[in-house]
Order: sequence, then structure tokens, then C-alpha cells
Amino acid sequence: MIFLAILVIIGIVYGVRALNNNTPYVPKEFTTTRAQAAQTSDKIVNQATISISNLNAIALAYNSGKYNTALDLATQEVNHNNDERNSASTLSSQLGVMANDLYKIRPGKAEQIGVQAIGKEYQILENIVNYVGLTYQLINELKISYINSTNVGGVAAIANVSSLNNVVVQLNNYAQSINSLNQQYLSLMSQFDTLTK
Repeated sequence: MIFLAILVIIGIVYGVRALNNNTPYVPKEFTTTRAQAAQTSDKIVNQATISISNLNAIALAYNSGKYNTALDLATQEVNHNNDERNSASTLSSQLGVMANDLYKIRPGKAEQIGVQAIGKEYQILENIVNYVGLTYQLINELKISYINSTNVGGVAAIANVSSLNNVVVQLNNYAQSINSLNQQYLSLMSQFDTLTK
């Protein structure tokens, strides 16, 4: 009888644990930080959209021979990058908090989707780092073109058009990638929400 009672108690304990593991649960801190990260991510995406417009204006000014204007616009873009860097730093901290709470999330499938979603956001951060580095390369290209154009009447500047346009294309690709990764993140989090209701 005692043995049978012990088996019943053990069965009940394992049954309760199994039910708890399937009952959706998301820690409050994860939910709060996720909302903050969503705002930060939106800010980054908006900054990337503005950057695409700025880059097109830089390329247009440069290709029209308006090197002063292109250099001024590129300097503004570098200043704009400071905002992006600050947003990226904030997002990185927020993702760290979310990642620390992932193991508490139930069901397990939601936890896995959470891992994938956070991975997409970390890819956004990687794109920002690359973007900022390329922006400084763009500034250098423009400075060289400006110096060359004033020294040799614009002949040397024309030689740099291809190189500069290549940098602008790469910057545009990074900015568009940020938008695409954010869409993938939002799609994954929509699946996450469905699983944790």
C-alpha cells in the first residue's frame, strides 16, 4: 500500500510538472524589456530609412560635381551615426536581458522562436557596426575627392566616382538589411505570441 501510494504521489508530481511545462509562461521582465526593445528597434529602422535618403542625396551631389555639398551631407550622416550607435548600445543591453530570461519561457517551442528572434536583432546590431565603419570610409573618399578636385581641377575626383558609388551601394544594402531583419524579427515574435497565449 505504501509503495503504491508513493507511486501515485510521484505520478502526480510528474504530471503537475508536465502540465506546467506545457502551460504558456513568459517572465514579466522579458515582456517589459521586449516592449522597450521594440521601441529601440523601431528607432533604428527609422534611422536606417533616413540614412538611405541621405545616402542617395550624397551620391547625387557627388555625381553632379557638388563635392562640398556631398561632404557636408556625409558629415551630417556621421553625426547621425552617433544616434544609431547609442540606439544600438541600448538595444544590445535590452537583448541581453531578454536572452537571460529565455530559459524560463514555456512552451519550449516559444523559447526556441525567442532565440531565433533575438538572433535577428543581434544581426541588426552587426549591420549597424558595419554601416558606421563604412560611413567613415565614405567621408574619407569624399575628402580625397574634394582635395583632388581643388588641386587638379576635378580630373582625379572623377576617378573616385566608382569607388564612392560602391561604398554608397554597400551602405544602402546594410540599411535595407536592417529593415528586412526587423521584419523577420516581427514575424518570429508574432509566432511567439501565438504560442504563449
